[in-house]
Amino acid sequence: MKKLTLLSFILLSILFSLYSCKTPQTLATTSLSGNDTVKVGLKDTAYINVIDNPSTGYKWFFDANSGSKIISYQGDFYTNPKPQVIGAAGTRTFKFYAKKPGVTTIKLFKKRNNQAPIDSMTVLIVIEK
Repeated sequence: MKKLTLLSFILLSILFSLYSCKTPQTLATTSLSGNDTVKVGLKDTAYINVIDNPSTGYKWFFDANSGSKIISYQGDFYTNPKPQVIGAAGTRTFKFYAKKPGVTTIKLFKKRNNQAPIDSMTVLIVIEK
C-alpha cells in the first residue's frame, strides 16, 4: 500500500511539474479576408490562416520588412484541402510568437516567384500583457 501511495505521489508530482511549465498557446487563429486585427497574449503564439492555392503558381508570403521587435516570425506551412481535389485551394498558416506587449503591423503578399505581388493584406497585431 505504501508503494502505491508513493508511486501515486510521484506521478502526481510529475504531472504537476509538466502542467506548470509555461508553453505558448494558440490564442489567435484568424482566416483573413482583408485588413484584420489579431489580439494575442504575451509569449503566446498566433497562427494566421489565409486561403492559398499553389497550383496557380501564386503563394502567400510574409513581408520580412514588416513587423517589429515585439513579434517573431516562426515560419509558415501549407495544408491541403479536404477532400483533396486537383486545383482546390488549401490553407497557408503563418506562425508568430509574441515577445513583448504592444502593437505592430505585419504584411502578407501574394505573388509568383520572381514577379511583383498581385495582392496584399495588412494585419494589426495587438500583444496584451
